[in-house]
Amino acid sequence: NGAPDVVWHASITFSSTREEVVALGTAVLAAISYGRIEGEEAEGDKDRMRPSIRVQNVAPCAVGVVYNFDGGREGTEWTDPKVVFDYDRRVPTSAHRIDFSASECVAIRKDRSLLKDEEKLFDEAQKWSKGKYNPLREDAALDLRVRVVQRME
Repeated sequence: NGAPDVVWHASITFSSTREEVVALGTAVLAAISYGRIEGEEAEGDKDRMRPSIRVQNVAPCAVGVVYNFDGGREGTEWTDPKVVFDYDRRVPTSAHRIDFSASECVAIRKDRSLLKDEEKLFDEAQKWSKGKYNPLREDAALDLRVRVVQRME
C-alpha cells in the first residue's frame, strides 16, 4: 500500500539489550535504595540531590513484521503485519523465524493469497523450483524485503 500507517511504525529506533539487563537493573535499584550510589546535585540547588536513576514504565506496544516481495518499490504492497510480540502476551522465548524459499517468493509474487495457506504455497512453490525458473527465483529472492514495525498504544 506504500502509505504511512498510523498504527504500525517502521521508523522507531531499535534498541537491543543484554540478557542480564533485569539482573543489572535490580542490582542498581538495590544499590540506590541502600545508599550505595548517590545522586548528583540538582541544577541550581546544591541542597537537593537529583536521583541517580529515574524509573518509568514502558509504553505497551506490539512488535510485528511485514513483507514486500517486490523490492519495496514505490506503489508495491506490503503484507499485513504478522504480530511477533504483543503487550498482553508472554515474551517469545525463541527468535522469530522468517523462512521463505526462492520458489515460494515467486509463487507469492504471483498470488498474495498464498501467504494464508501454507499447503497451497508449498504446492505452488514446487512448480517454480525447476531449473528453467532460476532467473525468476533469483530475482524474487533478492526482492524480498522485511520490515520490523511497532504498534504504539
